[in-house]
Amino acid sequence: MKVTTCGHVPYHAKALCKRCYERKQMPKHVAYLRKKKFGVTQAEFDLRLQIQDSKCAICLQPERENRRKQLCLDHNHRTGQVRGLLCSRCNRILGYVHEDTTILTRAVRYLEWEYTNGKNRKTT
Repeated sequence: MKVTTCGHVPYHAKALCKRCYERKQMPKHVAYLRKKKFGVTQAEFDLRLQIQDSKCAICLQPERENRRKQLCLDHNHRTGQVRGLLCSRCNRILGYVHEDTTILTRAVRYLEWEYTNGKNRKTT
């Protein structure tokens, strides 16, 4: 049985296993899709990442090293305008509410109302 340079079973005719091949190729593929869909180059993405200190623009959580936890390039679905970088959770939240600020404002009011009515008060 053939063994790759990483010591695993080869992925198709590659010199790497599937996991190592994907780790190597995925960043290139993601950069290609980002450029094709949004017109943002890897250099522009890296600059945004630096400006935001590698953190989500909403929750301020840092970007994860895992490729599936990379910050998302957020954009306005009506105009296509790129807004910033978000973690996948915050990006999904905006998608779930259809980018409707009225819904988000009501959600904040709801949480504040619940907190002020004693349901979420922390006891020390």
